[in-house]
Amino acid sequence: MATAEKRVVRDGQTFIAATRRPDGTYRKERRVREGYVPQDEVESYESRGARRTREIAEMPVAGAPPKAAASQTAPSTEGMTKAQKKNAKRKQKRQEKSSAPDGVESVTGAMADVSVSGKKT
Repeated sequence: MATAEKRVVRDGQTFIAATRRPDGTYRKERRVREGYVPQDEVESYESRGARRTREIAEMPVAGAPPKAAASQTAPSTEGMTKAQKKNAKRKQKRQEKSSAPDGVESVTGAMADVSVSGKKT
């Protein structure tokens, strides 16, 4: 029962109210002790190691700009190593090359200028 159960206090005892199943039948009212938490609502156990791993993954990388600022600004070469600058230039050239007109258009234009003669030489 993943839904919140309605608790009723009668004569100093606590009851979980009767509920309706998906098939239309009713569950009986159940008497429970004070402080009882149904098994479906109990938080699952997480070991210290698993908790630590999750917390580390959520931490920002030291020295890295905040994620919001990094996505809005263009990459600058300031603070980059020589190899990083070189790779950035390569990436920019690849992007320019892919956005350039396709080679098929230039070949098609050249083919229009070519003429074929029926004579053998």
